[in-house]
Amino acid sequence: MISNWFKANKLSLNLEKTCYILFRGHRKPAPQQAMEIMIDNRELVQTDCTKFLGVYVDRHLQWNEHITHVSKKLAKNISVLSRIKHYLTKPVLRQLYYTLFFPYLSYCNICWGSNYSSRLKRLETLHKRAIRVTCLLGWSDSTKLIFKEHSILKLNDITKYQIGLFMYCYHYGLLPSLFDKYFLKGVAIHGHDTRASCKYRTPGARTRTKQFTIKCSGPPFWDSLPLNLINILHMAKFKAELKHYLLST
Repeated sequence: MISNWFKANKLSLNLEKTCYILFRGHRKPAPQQAMEIMIDNRELVQTDCTKFLGVYVDRHLQWNEHITHVSKKLAKNISVLSRIKHYLTKPVLRQLYYTLFFPYLSYCNICWGSNYSSRLKRLETLHKRAIRVTCLLGWSDSTKLIFKEHSILKLNDITKYQIGLFMYCYHYGLLPSLFDKYFLKGVAIHGHDTRASCKYRTPGARTRTKQFTIKCSGPPFWDSLPLNLINILHMAKFKAELKHYLLST
């Protein structure tokens, strides 16, 4: 069926780069019987992790491979920047931060950023090292106040920032039609006029994997924002105010 669909739409599938993943919980045993998936009489290779649109997706959705990949990129860029930092001005160093570090921390953060703190510990450490190099601090100087002084979001705040932008786009109908009714408000569940009827409801989640998804992490964060921030109609202004809100809190 997949092969016929590709041919009908005049598309070609590179079978040498095609693989498949069997997603499962890390405590759930894998099936004993080996799977055989064939396309055009060619068997696909089963893998535990693969790169998709720049993100490493693993079979348990723990994002360990992607976090390791980002950590290596940050460590490499820190080494490069630390060698030339004394020849550059602070404005240039700040621009290099948003070129060499911030894109790796923010890209697709909405997927892998909501995670256990133990898995993100290495990234947080490297992020602080990058800030020390960017702000010309000592190797062991504290960065507790530096983030706010230089208007730079911490890793946890970057995740909240991405979640806030996604919820803003959904709230004002800026997402594709695929996301229609992705979140439900209290008024859509019952007809009672309650204080929480205009707020989004968080769906039940049995596993931590689902609790980390945007469907479960988005509604509580959006409902926690002040009304004057939610009611902003221009996205550019909302971005600026959301960043200011995260830095101030």
